[in-house]
Amino acid sequence: MCKYVVPEGYPDNPQTGAITIPSYEKDGVRALVYYGSVEQKNGALYTTESRSVAFIGIADTIEEAEKTAEEGASKVKGKVYHRKDIGTRQLLQKRTEHMKLVMSKSR
Repeated sequence: MCKYVVPEGYPDNPQTGAITIPSYEKDGVRALVYYGSVEQKNGALYTTESRSVAFIGIADTIEEAEKTAEEGASKVKGKVYHRKDIGTRQLLQKRTEHMKLVMSKSR
């Protein structure tokens, strides 16, 4: 499961700024962390104008994987946000039903 942290105002008016990324060592974050649209200045990380950091939760169930990714994304410090509904069973079910409808209409 993947959750992206993005700058406040994304996508229409992203506001860049310094961020602090949690780690396993300091914060107990179990998710894999992938840096995206960030840059380093004066020893600090800054968001640019797109998806800044991805947190990947891996587990035996969707719920466990989502929880792991959410734990990491929620601990980022700075002027950022992430959608808490991404990666939930409810949203995945909604998207699956939508694709079934699209596929049935294309036949």
